[in-house]
Amino acid sequence: MKRKTLAAAFPYTVPVLMGYLSIGIVFGWMLSAIGYNPLWSVAMSVTIYAGSGQYLGVDLLDNATPLADVAFLTLIINFRHLVYGLSMLEKFKGMGIRKLYMIFSLTDETYALLAGVRAPEGVNEKDFYFTIAVLDHLYWILGSLIGAVAGSLITIDTTGIDFAMTALFIVIAIDQWKGTKQHFPVFLGAIGTLICLLLMGPEGGRFLIPSLGILVGGLLLARPTLDKPDVSAPTLEGGGGHLSDPCSSLSAVRQRGKSPPHRPLSGQVPAPGGHRHAHRLLPEERHLRLSRRLGALSHRLLGRGAPPPVEAQ
Repeated sequence: MKRKTLAAAFPYTVPVLMGYLSIGIVFGWMLSAIGYNPLWSVAMSVTIYAGSGQYLGVDLLDNATPLADVAFLTLIINFRHLVYGLSMLEKFKGMGIRKLYMIFSLTDETYALLAGVRAPEGVNEKDFYFTIAVLDHLYWILGSLIGAVAGSLITIDTTGIDFAMTALFIVIAIDQWKGTKQHFPVFLGAIGTLICLLLMGPEGGRFLIPSLGILVGGLLLARPTLDKPDVSAPTLEGGGGHLSDPCSSLSAVRQRGKSPPHRPLSGQVPAPGGHRHAHRLLPEERHLRLSRRLGALSHRLLGRGAPPPVEAQ
């Protein structure tokens, strides 16, 4: 793993680091609470690496569930990964033997990252994706180990602690919703799931596979429409980078050694009122504004005074 690629990929994985440490600790703690050695927690995280599946695994192990039931329940819970893989065929093409690991490591959070990021300029795209997947896996293993060790030393009531996984899913869903204008897949999945739930009931999770079938079929039928590029998506003019990687834009500005004149994002009319209308900015624009504020704050803390203003081109 090249240092340059690692440095480029790590900032994108920080949100997953925070989430995986939290829910990984919860998993390790739960497994330790039913009497398993911390090594079992690490072994499960290395070889299984399925957050919700591992949470379920704690209950299955605790109740000595038959293997046939374990296999069926695991299939139902992780069936969504088949859908993830279909959308990653192009990104994983040409990765050689690493493609097998990419398939194995495609968790919800890793999928969310890979679906929304692009490799910075000068970084190999395939190495970049592989590094993100490896880092996320390491975070999960580390969290599991910490939780298992802590659980073996501290005994508390863990009732309700498994909600950490649900909370992380909710945060990711909200972020994905804000990051795109195309919400058809969300409504399709919600309506299809609700219909199957009403018809089949919640018992045994039987409604999950039919609802996922509706989602896959609907997305395949709507693919010609969904594949159309979003011509309204703003870009950064002047070759200074793109909005999905605000750091590249800031680097380009710094290399020129001066603050460029402000120009509005293409296709966008500056909203009057400045900061009062920050809530109307796209997520990428808020990210860029936050980067500038953090830069100014770090300069002040280091006693260097405020840095020269930096604007996006």
